[in-house]
Amino acid sequence: MARASAEQTLPELRALLEARFRDAVAPRPTEHGEVLGSGFSSLDAILPDGGLPTRCVGALDARDGAGTVSVVASFARQAVRRGEPVCVLDATAGASPHPFVEPADARAPLFVALPAPRDVLAALDITLRAGAFGLVVVLGLPPHAREVALRMRALVREREGRLLLDRPPAAPPRFTVSLEVASVEWRHAPIGSVAHARHVVARCAGAQAELVLTRDDGERLRDPDAGARQPDRRPGHGSAGRAQTRAGRR
Repeated sequence: MARASAEQTLPELRALLEARFRDAVAPRPTEHGEVLGSGFSSLDAILPDGGLPTRCVGALDARDGAGTVSVVASFARQAVRRGEPVCVLDATAGASPHPFVEPADARAPLFVALPAPRDVLAALDITLRAGAFGLVVVLGLPPHAREVALRMRALVREREGRLLLDRPPAAPPRFTVSLEVASVEWRHAPIGSVAHARHVVARCAGAQAELVLTRDDGERLRDPDAGARQPDRRPGHGSAGRAQTRAGRR
């Protein structure tokens, strides 16, 4: 566990305690409900409630490559560790599956669905009305009317869930975080240079924080504090996958 300093804010100190004594720290209540931390203490420090409260909608605003998937995946990991089921609706069909593998200490399942872009709002409506998930994430939110955004917000409140979007909705969310790449550290590999770490500036409500997203396994960006990498479950990948591939060729 990292040593606390006098300069750290209360959300940062709480994030340290949650990382070390997850089951001993009670969820943070606010006027909106219990708060789900992002997994990044620096980001939580600039969010209005220190995270995403129950019955609220949060949004990210970033260009491709600025860490959107890494940030929403970190929220998802925090939720399943707390025992809250998560559903990710990925209408982009471009997000790597690795960030959404359940961590070893997960206490609830993490589901990923791949609706077509034209079907994502209908899928979101069904998912929210089910009321079965502590967190619903949408990647590839399509353009929509304000009335649709208001319905999203009403369903989140009614079902006491949380909704995290990869772009701002037509109605104001509880918070919008903008992400911008400040610098990239490159590492040489046999197939060419790959991004080893990205320094991302997060801005929210006039405050800003720096997130460092590392790619230590050559395949995915992740939070440096997320723990050991999860096994790659794709067929044909790794020693087990190669053995299966060889067996299939015989």
